[in-house]
Amino acid sequence: MANFKFELPKNFARPSTSAANAANRNIKRIAESNMTSDSKARKIAHEFDRAYKGTGIENFGTAIRPKLKELLSSGVIPKVSDMQPPR
Repeated sequence: MANFKFELPKNFARPSTSAANAANRNIKRIAESNMTSDSKARKIAHEFDRAYKGTGIENFGTAIRPKLKELLSSGVIPKVSDMQPPR
């Protein structure tokens, strides 16, 4: 039986601070616009995808689009975090 050790890279699932700040600015602008909730969710998912590009979870925004729509309908504006996720 072969044993191997799998280590995640240091930046796994952690966007840069500048990418997170830019995404959060754009997300706030989109959430406060007068677009339909579907359009808002699609555009915010795209911002999440751009922020997390190159971190190992590139399609994160697309995966959580239904949850984004639910959050927006309840009045919550989602944010991109630049914190290191727990391991």
